[in-house]
Amino acid sequence: MFPCAPACSPHTVARIDPYRPLIAGIVVALLIWAFVLLSGEMVEGDTGDFDMAILRAAQSLRAGHPWLAGVMRDLTALGSTTVLVLFTLFTVGYLAVVGSRPTALLVAAAVITGSIAVRLLKTGFGRPRPSRTCWHPA
Repeated sequence: MFPCAPACSPHTVARIDPYRPLIAGIVVALLIWAFVLLSGEMVEGDTGDFDMAILRAAQSLRAGHPWLAGVMRDLTALGSTTVLVLFTLFTVGYLAVVGSRPTALLVAAAVITGSIAVRLLKTGFGRPRPSRTCWHPA
């Protein structure tokens, strides 16, 4: 039969499908617009108060729960280049072994282009890291 909700018919799905690319395009355009607005505010320095509030909230959480410092450190380490490269190599290798080479290439390309985009954005914005004296306890 048709793998849809009982109230859904093939005719309803046929009417929705032509709009999916349009809806996806609108969502992507809105996300790009939000990114441009937010990055403009960040470059102007208007997000500094918000940034400090987040840092202070994390510090108070850390002070209230000392065991959380190790958890935060470990979670941060998961975003390191070494971990990203290892996970990517394992994933791409597994996908290649099971015969899904196009997906393996897609994963490798996505990780490589994402890493390049992050480096370019970080270089382009050139925003310094917050001073440790701003949020570390005295």
